[in-house]
Amino acid sequence: MFIKRNKVRTLVFAAMFVPSLAAADDDGWRVSWDPDSAVLEVTAGGMESLEVEITADTAQAGVKLRVSASLRPFLTVTPQDFGALTAGERRTAILTFAAPGEAAAGAITGQVRARARGDDDDDYENLPLPLPIALTVLPLPPDPGEAGKATLEGIDSDGDGLRDDVQRYIAATFPDSARARAAAAQYAKKVQETLFVGNDRVKAVNLSPELQRPRQCFYFVFGGETTDELLGAIRATDRLRAQILDTPDRSRAYLAYNALLAGGVFRVLPRSQWKKGCAFDPDALPN
Repeated sequence: MFIKRNKVRTLVFAAMFVPSLAAADDDGWRVSWDPDSAVLEVTAGGMESLEVEITADTAQAGVKLRVSASLRPFLTVTPQDFGALTAGERRTAILTFAAPGEAAAGAITGQVRARARGDDDDDYENLPLPLPIALTVLPLPPDPGEAGKATLEGIDSDGDGLRDDVQRYIAATFPDSARARAAAAQYAKKVQETLFVGNDRVKAVNLSPELQRPRQCFYFVFGGETTDELLGAIRATDRLRAQILDTPDRSRAYLAYNALLAGGVFRVLPRSQWKKGCAFDPDALPN
């Protein structure tokens, strides 16, 4: 297990004060959300996603979702266009929050609003009752320094599953790409798991495909269509792995894990399916 200090990372659905919009609902057009509001905390350089359901009380010829300006640098909605909705029909949207590594810590409020198509195909009007969101961007954990190297586990002060030094490395190395940060974090978490396999060959064999998938996701995010892109992705994973294996004990544990795989044959996804290795939706992230 990781050493955890002052665990602050949370993902909470909470009731929030929402001003009454009954007066704006004269024409009966409205939508409802489940949950009806959200309060989230995201660490700089990190990502969170949540699923919401939207229901139109009346039939709509077309419904699109719009994110308020305050949240647009952090929030992507998939899908943004639902097309036509029948009365009472429930649809699902994925809200993906990604905070750049250099994002300033602080609270941000905003909303996701449903908009209904009017008489003109390009004319959309706001529906009452938006989804209110309160987002808090938390600072990166401090550099653990030598204390972070004292044990095999290291320090994970915010409890996100990544050692603090690895989390800081990813944020600093991929400041301009939420997809790259998400892929790197997914891969790093699995590499960290290999350090605790011990002498259990069955555990090592079962972990191998779980490690292959995030590696191939990483290659997909980096392009991987040309030899130069693939080599660049391989070098990036090599540097990230070197950061994870930054002590003699960690390097020995990783080598021991690989030794347990000797003689094994493992299936690798073809290049056309690398995207399937991602535990997140790359298309839902802005860059």
